[in-house]
Amino acid sequence: MSDDEKKIKSEKGKLFNVFKRKERKDNKGTEKKTPKKIKKTKQSISKKNKPSRSLKFSKASIRRYVTLFIFLIILASLFFNIIFFSKYQTIRNSVKAQQSDIEKELGKVNEKDILNPDSAIFFTKEFLKQYIAIPEDNEDRDRRKDILSGYFVNGFNLSGLEDLSEFDGKRELTSLNYIKLDQISNNQVNVFYQVNYRITETEIVEEVQEKEVEKEVKDKKGKKKKKTETIEEVVEVEEENVTSKRVYFSIPVVTDGNGFSVINNPSIINLDYADNIDWENDELDGQNVNRTEKESIGEFLITFFESYGISDEQLAYMTNAENGLTDQIYIDSTIFDIVLNNNENYYVIIDVSYKDKDTNLIVNYRYYLELSQQRNTYFVENITQGGFQ
Repeated sequence: MSDDEKKIKSEKGKLFNVFKRKERKDNKGTEKKTPKKIKKTKQSISKKNKPSRSLKFSKASIRRYVTLFIFLIILASLFFNIIFFSKYQTIRNSVKAQQSDIEKELGKVNEKDILNPDSAIFFTKEFLKQYIAIPEDNEDRDRRKDILSGYFVNGFNLSGLEDLSEFDGKRELTSLNYIKLDQISNNQVNVFYQVNYRITETEIVEEVQEKEVEKEVKDKKGKKKKKTETIEEVVEVEEENVTSKRVYFSIPVVTDGNGFSVINNPSIINLDYADNIDWENDELDGQNVNRTEKESIGEFLITFFESYGISDEQLAYMTNAENGLTDQIYIDSTIFDIVLNNNENYYVIIDVSYKDKDTNLIVNYRYYLELSQQRNTYFVENITQGGFQ
């Protein structure tokens, strides 16, 4: 072996020994550090356990929040369902009420068809004529009772209608005025009347009357002769007591579509239509007229109302009215208001005083007139009472 080869082999041996020592050192360092690595592993494991416990707590909270949220949704759903049901019920009741009103209106139409008002009024007028009239004679009263039985419903007990046992006299109808008709059902109405009647009662009273009687007396010579004397005696006489009355009656009537019957006894009621109502006359719409025009119209109206009160032949030249009044003498008049309207006609409110020819009674009346101007005079186009049409 040459010297060069020996040097190379020697160098390789040194390098191998050096590498081997380093490997041992590395192995020793690794073995020493291994426990530290184990400690670090335990610490890392303990550190990892803590986040896992925190994660479990977070899930439980989420479960509670989700449960609470679902519960709130259920409550909200119930609340809105209650509101919806309440609104639905309100709408349902409203629709039901409207349907009921419609049915009532339709029922009223049907009632009008079934209950002819004119026929009901005629029937009840004829009934009241028989009911109010009570004759004085007993036989006539029995006849009246038989007539009344035909006006009432079948089975009506007429004995409960009235008691005439202590009534000595008669009752007579003087006037009968229809007031109104109230619809009760599809076959029943109440008809109201103002009734004026007169009651004549016969009373037995005692009365002192003078009576002449003849007596036989003796004169001074003893002769008998007749002498007339006036004496007073108490006698019973019949006296009529007349009373006039005004009452209001309600007659309950039923119909089967063909005829009518009275259901029960008529009722006496109290009706008062008089009332104190505040009222202001509306001002006429138009232009005010000047003094000259007002005087001219006033003079024309005097002539007009003179003719209007007696309906003479001149009336036809002053108005379209077919007829005027009769036996009313013109006394005076006062123009309350007068204007010129847009249609170039005059509108006049006037108070007129007339005196009745037969009684000399003077009464004031109010008239509403529409005048048109024709050449040098005027013409009454329309005359009304109570207001302009």
